[in-house]
Amino acid sequence: ISASINFDPAKLSLLAPDVTLGSGVPSGTSLLVNTSQLATGKIGILVDTTNTYAPYPPSRQVVRLKFRVDFAAATGLTPITFGSTPISQLIVDSSLTPLPSNFSNGNLNITAPQRTLRLPVGNGFQGTQVLVPVDLYSMGDEVSMQHTINFDPAKLSISGVSGANPDVI
Repeated sequence: ISASINFDPAKLSLLAPDVTLGSGVPSGTSLLVNTSQLATGKIGILVDTTNTYAPYPPSRQVVRLKFRVDFAAATGLTPITFGSTPISQLIVDSSLTPLPSNFSNGNLNITAPQRTLRLPVGNGFQGTQVLVPVDLYSMGDEVSMQHTINFDPAKLSISGVSGANPDVI
C-alpha cells in the first residue's frame, strides 16, 4: 500500500515521528515514510508486508498519523486527502500487480478548545488513602486558579493540604 496524504500546513503539523503502523496490519509489516514535502503539507507512506491482509474484518487501521492543530487555525472542517506526491497511490497483490482500489478522502473538524478543570472518575478502597488529581486542560495563558471541590464528609476526609491559605480553604 502506498499513498501520499495531504493536509493544510497552516492548520496542522505532523508530530514526527508520530506516523506508526495501525493495529490492523499483518505481522511482519514495515512502514516507510517520506517527509521530504512535509513543509508543504504532503507526506508519503509505504506499508509493505510479505503477508496478506485477512478478508475479515474488511475495514482495518493500517497507519496512524498524529497531528498538532495550530492554536490560530480557523475552526471548521479542514480536508485530509490522498494524493500522488511524493509517493503515488497504489495497492498491489503479492505479485506486485496493481489492484483496483478507491482512496476516500476525509475531513478533520477543528473546534475551539475550552479551558477545562477536571476531576477524574476513580475507585478507592475502604480504609485507604486515595490521591485525587485535579487536571487542567490549559490554553497556555493561565496564571492562577480558584475552585471549590465538594465531597461527602461522611465518606471522605481531606488531609495533607499544603501550600494553601487555611483561611481560604
